[in-house]
Amino acid sequence: MFVTVYGINHKTAPMAIREQLSLASGEQLDKAYKHLKSKLCIEECVILSTCNRTELYTATRKSEESIAQARHFFHLTSNIDPEIIHQHHYHHTCSNAIYHLFCVCSGIDSMVTGENEIHAQVADALDYASKAGSCGLILSTLFQRALQTSKTIRRETAISSGTVSYGSAVTTLAKKYLLHQKNHSILLIGAGKMGEIIARRLKKNVKSSLYLANRNYNRAAALAKTLEISAIPMETLKEHMARADMIISCISSPDYIITRNILDQTKQTSRQNPIIFIDIGVPRNIDPDIQGLEGIILYNIDDIQMVIKEGLTKREKAAKEARKIVDEHTNDFMHWLNHSSVVPVIKALCNNFNDICNDELVRFISMHPHWKEEEREQIAILLKSIMQKILNTPILQLKKYADTGQGHWASQVIRSVFDLNMPSKDKDDAEN
Repeated sequence: MFVTVYGINHKTAPMAIREQLSLASGEQLDKAYKHLKSKLCIEECVILSTCNRTELYTATRKSEESIAQARHFFHLTSNIDPEIIHQHHYHHTCSNAIYHLFCVCSGIDSMVTGENEIHAQVADALDYASKAGSCGLILSTLFQRALQTSKTIRRETAISSGTVSYGSAVTTLAKKYLLHQKNHSILLIGAGKMGEIIARRLKKNVKSSLYLANRNYNRAAALAKTLEISAIPMETLKEHMARADMIISCISSPDYIITRNILDQTKQTSRQNPIIFIDIGVPRNIDPDIQGLEGIILYNIDDIQMVIKEGLTKREKAAKEARKIVDEHTNDFMHWLNHSSVVPVIKALCNNFNDICNDELVRFISMHPHWKEEEREQIAILLKSIMQKILNTPILQLKKYADTGQGHWASQVIRSVFDLNMPSKDKDDAEN
């Protein structure tokens, strides 16, 4: 049995292509699995579709046909010209396909190295395929091993640690400056997409009084209600700035929201610790001149990007360690996969010879009705011994070929030579 993967991702295809190939809804997936299960060369399949990738994994006895069917399936799904799909696709078979999935699930192949969401997405893909009846022993075992590999890598390396986004960078700075303070408060200006991300991360990771201001107060109030924080009108900004220990601004504005003059007008409460300003606005929301004021620390977007760069560098280093784990787990699975192809053949071969021996034993005994039970048992033992000696060499050779990765080929030879009758799609494949 071969494992294949055919797909596109953020490295090979632009967003416009990825959007057309996305299979996000249950209806789309149900239709896709119904189509794929009708293809006789595909014995098992799992679809992994996220915002950054769409991949089709298959278990097949005919890898080239499976890849061709996957290519055709991508065309049917999107109506994109096959030549364009070919330009942006990648495909892998056997150990390369297994290695690829383990890297995907572990976050090694993600747009942001080490991101955690992909692990759950792989688990969901396996669950959906299982419920759709398209996932059997091979891919079920493969995807379970991928999830186990992901857990091992995230536990034993630093691939998911460090700061790699604006939200996590702000959270890291908040913990750095505020955790040792009592009754601290954070003022967040901006309730857009970035503001919401930061607000959610702060709410989850930092125990602080969090206030949210936005030009559109209703938007701020709605988000504040969801997160159980406080929304304030922009008109009261100076009042809350006076009490805030950290002020974060990520609002769209052609002019500075906070200037040195505004700070001079703000009635600051007596404090021992500096006020931390974080400006993520483009254009900048905070006048850089305030950096020179006593008791103020200002981080702008370039500073935040430096923090993110350090985190990404740390994760890339961890990814090198993670790949060693992936190599090891890939070899383990390939050993299992190679032997899984010969085990049913060995069983069928033994059953076939056993049936022949039993038939011949019955025929031979019927020709000697005068034999005693003891004599019959001796003949049965002799036949069994001969059978075991005849089968010993082909069985050992099958296992040997399995150890070298040629178990599938050797199994096909044995099945053909002995005309073994095994339950599979092979008969249908021959007719296809």
